[in-house]
Amino acid sequence: MIEHIIRNLDLETSKELATTIKAMLSDHIRFIREINQILIFKNSKNVVLNHSKLPLHNNFFRSFIGEEFKNNDDMNKIEALHNQLQSIAVLLSSQFKDTGKIDIDHYENFLAQNDMFFELLWKLATEVISAQYQFDPLTKLLNRRAFQPILIHELSRVNRKETKTSLVLIDLDNFKEVNDTFGHDTGDQILREFSDVLRASIRESDCASRHGGEEFLLCLPDTDMETAQPVIERLSKLISDNEYSEKIKVTASFGIALLNGDTKQSIINADKAMYQSKANGKNQVSLFK
Repeated sequence: MIEHIIRNLDLETSKELATTIKAMLSDHIRFIREINQILIFKNSKNVVLNHSKLPLHNNFFRSFIGEEFKNNDDMNKIEALHNQLQSIAVLLSSQFKDTGKIDIDHYENFLAQNDMFFELLWKLATEVISAQYQFDPLTKLLNRRAFQPILIHELSRVNRKETKTSLVLIDLDNFKEVNDTFGHDTGDQILREFSDVLRASIRESDCASRHGGEEFLLCLPDTDMETAQPVIERLSKLISDNEYSEKIKVTASFGIALLNGDTKQSIINADKAMYQSKANGKNQVSLFK
């Protein structure tokens, strides 16, 4: 449904959205129970349907993610189904109140629309909950497992459109010394702060992941190595100029390679370039040749 939108959520927003959708599902079940009580029990004949307060509107979802949902077909379909259910429920409730009977065709339409609505909302909840496992819990960046499908998709796009995409492998310099000197809690805080700098410094179309330990991987679509180099050099300066906990100086070594052939070899190539930066004195940017 909306995997490309959910993928860009941070962990806390993803959790909040998942909790809200589960509450919406619960509200909807209560709404269905309410209309059935009105239609089935004669002592409910004079009860007026209390319209569901299910906040299922595009404005609600945009409060989490922004305008991405505005023209999303799946979300528009969910909203349309929600509005249809409300209209049919009001019609059925009025019919029963006035005549003590309901139109069976209207009721069967209501049940069919409800099945479709519940299925779509459940699918959305599943996607959002699943998305939480795509993030590294420490840095809130995508984890290695979640990043691989993105690389595969991007490689397919590269091959199909004959464009170029750069991978950037980043390794924090002397990070073992940080852990040994200041402790792992401080080291974890440095990783969080570094990730914040990284996240704020890349384009919306770029993707960042924690590759493992103090290694990070960037995917820069529609960017060749020569174009990526000055961009990453500016990022390197931002990282080294940033103020970190305990006033620790942080630098990183970078390796840039094209996403080409297969994802595994492309990452190996970026890793080789990164080790060239290490060999040249660290805090440098190298291109894979």
